[in-house]
Amino acid sequence: NNLEDYEGGRDLDALTKFAKESLGPRCGPANPELCDAAAKKQLDGYMAMPAAELKKFVEDKEAEMAKAEKDLEELLKDLQAQYEAGQKKRDDAK
Repeated sequence: NNLEDYEGGRDLDALTKFAKESLGPRCGPANPELCDAAAKKQLDGYMAMPAAELKKFVEDKEAEMAKAEKDLEELLKDLQAQYEAGQKKRDDAK
C-alpha cells in the first residue's frame, strides 16, 4: 500500500469491496512477477545495488523530500503573508 488515507465507506460492503480490489500482493521484491516492465526494470536496478549504496540512495531521496517539504512550507508562509497584507491594504482603503 502507498500509505494513503482510506476515504471509502465504513460499512461491511464498502470495506469488503476495497479489500478485494486493493489489498493483496503487490509489485515488489517479494512479488516481482506482479510488476509491469518499467517497474520491474526499476526494481531490478535497486535489487542489484549493494546495501550501502541503496541506503545512501534512500537517505538522499528522503533528504530531497524533506527539502521540498520545507520549501513548500516557506512558500505557503510567504503566500499567506502576501494575502494578509493584501487584505489589510484593502481594509485600510475602505
